[in-house]
Amino acid sequence: MTLLLSAADDQQVTEREKQERDRFTRMPQEERQEICETSLLQCAAFYGLEGLPSQKFSDQVRRIGTVVDSIPLDRLIVICQKAMKIDPLAIIDDMKTRNYPRNRTKSPDQDILKLIGEVDNIAANWDSTKKGNIKLPGQDIQVNDVEMFQKLLYLNDLRNFLINDANFACQRCSLFQEHFTYIHDKRNLQGKCDELRLKLSTGGLLLSQDYSDRIKLLRRLNYIDDSNLVSLKGRVACEIHHQELLITELMLDNKFHYRSTAEIAAMLSVTTCQHRLREGECRKDKEGEVIQTPPVLKELKDDIIEVCNRIGRIQRECGVKDVDISEELSFGLMHAVYEWASST
Repeated sequence: MTLLLSAADDQQVTEREKQERDRFTRMPQEERQEICETSLLQCAAFYGLEGLPSQKFSDQVRRIGTVVDSIPLDRLIVICQKAMKIDPLAIIDDMKTRNYPRNRTKSPDQDILKLIGEVDNIAANWDSTKKGNIKLPGQDIQVNDVEMFQKLLYLNDLRNFLINDANFACQRCSLFQEHFTYIHDKRNLQGKCDELRLKLSTGGLLLSQDYSDRIKLLRRLNYIDDSNLVSLKGRVACEIHHQELLITELMLDNKFHYRSTAEIAAMLSVTTCQHRLREGECRKDKEGEVIQTPPVLKELKDDIIEVCNRIGRIQRECGVKDVDISEELSFGLMHAVYEWASST
């Protein structure tokens, strides 16, 4: 569905609205749906199911038209009886022409200006309670299908109930809008809390794709068996409380077996060191000379990177979207820890 909307001819306002539309378009589908439903609900509660907020148009500001494409049909609330003869293609062409910077100051076509004036007039004088303003569902079509006829009856009965202010005494409260906003926000937060509780519960985890992917990863690495029972390798990992997969793999791949205490300490330092050497940065002594790194440290680093790459590859194959383990490691203190542990 394509809509022609009336708007003030203000470049700053137009640019701001364009930015808001772009930001809205980039939002996740669920968030966009929530915003639309909230807007429709608030409008219906504050101004009536088929009502509009009061419209005031200044004679000092020129009004122009703007076309909004791809409006879902479920956003349609009501159709008014007012009919106007228009040329949709001419309107769209005029809008596209005025989108070019050099044509923005160009006055719209007179027929379009007349149409925009009619739209503004309808909005300013809109009264949904006035008989004949609204096109009731099904009144302009002949329905022969019984099921469809029953649906139309139900729809009209529901509409009559919702537009009857006597059914909603709360709207007569002087603080209705504040109370409505408070209750609506509270229910939204409560719903999000319930959703988080479900995701964190055992039942929610079992239904989670991320949980399934992590189970698959643990099974591939032999931390659990086909019955999801923890293996000996998994029990070893349970005793480690930081970088469990990396340290367990290093241990059981015999990366520590032939290493000295100083070398093992240097290897483990990469999991706790927070200092990161900048690219090309080297350690220097007091005289400013570059300290040569022992060849064994390169071997240790290669062993760690090899295991990290293997874990990362299996993670990707299992669909686990964790940060690459190697990005959480820092090799900046390996040399210092090696020398300290060697008492040199």
